Amino acid sequence: MTDRDLLVLAAKAAGMRLMRTPDVGGVFVLDGREWNPLEDDGDALRLAVSLHICIEFGYCADDAPIVYCGRSEYRRDWPQMANFPDPYKATRRAIVRAAAEIGRQERDK
Repeated sequence: MTDRDLLVLAAKAAGMRLMRTPDVGGVFVLDGREWNPLEDDGDALRLAVSLHICIEFGYCADDAPIVYCGRSEYRRDWPQMANFPDPYKATRRAIVRAAAEIGRQERDK
């Protein structure tokens, strides 16, 4: 799945109506402001809060740091993502992936 696909599904999960989705950059919402939680910490946090996404940090078997994200009722299904070399980037991506999964599930209903 491309970054653009992730962003479109995440926006739909959050109930955002997209004005347009450029080929490069973020997703534009109705207020005309660029929205890209893959690059913007604030956008990622607002996305996590609006969808009640939990964020946890831990370590895998070889002590590499990882981040998990998802809704608490589906905790067993949370994907793990390496949380290095940039833990902020990895956390934003984990949030967007969790939101996109929520959007995909809603779309497939």
